[in-house]
Amino acid sequence: MPQTDKPRRPLIEAVRISKHYPVKVGSFSHKLLRAVDDVSLEIFPGETLGLIGESGSGKSTLGRVLGQLLDPTSGSILFGGNEVSGITRREKHELRQKIQIIFQDPYSSLNPKMTVREIVGEPLRNFGIAKGAAADKMIREILDVCGIGESALDRYPREFSGGQRQRIGIARALILRPRFIVADEPVSALDVSIQAQIINFLRELQKTFKITFLFIGHDMAVVRHISTRIAVMYLGKIVEIADARQIYAQSRHPYTLVLLSSVPIPDPELERARRPISLVGEIPSPLSPPAGCPFHARCPWAEFPLCSTVEPTMREVGPGHRSACHFAEKLDHSGPAQRGEAPRVQVVGASTDRVKA
Repeated sequence: MPQTDKPRRPLIEAVRISKHYPVKVGSFSHKLLRAVDDVSLEIFPGETLGLIGESGSGKSTLGRVLGQLLDPTSGSILFGGNEVSGITRREKHELRQKIQIIFQDPYSSLNPKMTVREIVGEPLRNFGIAKGAAADKMIREILDVCGIGESALDRYPREFSGGQRQRIGIARALILRPRFIVADEPVSALDVSIQAQIINFLRELQKTFKITFLFIGHDMAVVRHISTRIAVMYLGKIVEIADARQIYAQSRHPYTLVLLSSVPIPDPELERARRPISLVGEIPSPLSPPAGCPFHARCPWAEFPLCSTVEPTMREVGPGHRSACHFAEKLDHSGPAQRGEAPRVQVVGASTDRVKA
């Protein structure tokens, strides 16, 4: 009998993860800041899951929870099929050899009093993997992979550019040969030309070392370029997740459409002709999230009272495509997004009086 393909098993699986912080309000009362609220997702071996959203959406907090820097308030995390939330300190220390983080700011994430040799070799010392000549050999090899020459070994972070510092940070994360790396907005503090270099470099590293990435960003164009799949986050919740091409060509959530609409087109004529979608108001406070759909107060296609009272569930709207919108199946795309044009959509059968274009 012909053999059937085995279903892929995720390397990282988050099951209803929440991360809440008590915040003092007044003299005697507290509120919960819901940084991450009931999030479930899977990240498969060898892929890059892009995580995108506005500042304050909770994406960095989620990355730190999955990267084992923060413990979740509730929910569970599986790594390689094994439960890792609630494990002992010793077990977590061992797990961190397999999970590393590349931080956003290449200036503050490196100790200014340590040389490059000390910075990159620190994980080897922390985990007792190598020392002396053996450690020095591993440091030189990984720096060479990251495009940093031997002349940098005894220099300090202040002597390097932003792009070089980020490569040093990447070398520090790579030296343990991790299986999973959380890249927390690793290019947002860099110039545009350097951003492209780092993004392409991360793609090469993924092929060479078979690394699984969670790539966190706020620029849809950057996230789309590097990601296999994209998860869109708003106010502590995942509102849409799908293949990167599918998100761009046939997104099924209004917030995703707004993010796509903000991406500039590298063609002056198309850029002048397009009509980006604008939003009214700011992202609500996670201290007092709105009832119903968390996006309804800013959504150009919201229908009342449904959207303001009933929270939509995350559901399948296509193969491997999930969305949390009451009208996900009715978003009618009439603009050819694959040519780079801003999406022109309407909700079939719903009022579009609130659309701002």
